[in-house]
Amino acid sequence: MLRITEISEANAVTLKLAGKLVGPWIGELRSACGRAAARYGTVRLDLADVSFVDADGIALIRELAGGGLAIARTNPFVAELLMTEKP
Repeated sequence: MLRITEISEANAVTLKLAGKLVGPWIGELRSACGRAAARYGTVRLDLADVSFVDADGIALIRELAGGGLAIARTNPFVAELLMTEKP
C-alpha cells in the first residue's frame, strides 16, 4: 500500500509518499504527479517514509526526475536504489 499526501504551497506541491511503491501504486503515483503538475506546475516528491520500491517504481522516479520533478527528501534505502546503475 502507498499513501500519497499532497502538501501544497503557493506555486508548488510536495507529494509525500508513505509505504511501498510497487504494482498498481506506480500508475497511481504517475497519475497523481500529472494532476499535481497541471494544477501547481512545480512538483516535489518526499520519499522519506517509503519502505520499499520495486524496479518499476525506481524507473518511474528516475523518469519523473528526468522530466523536472524534484526529490525533496529520501531515506537511505531509496537513495541507494536511485544511485544504483540500471541493469
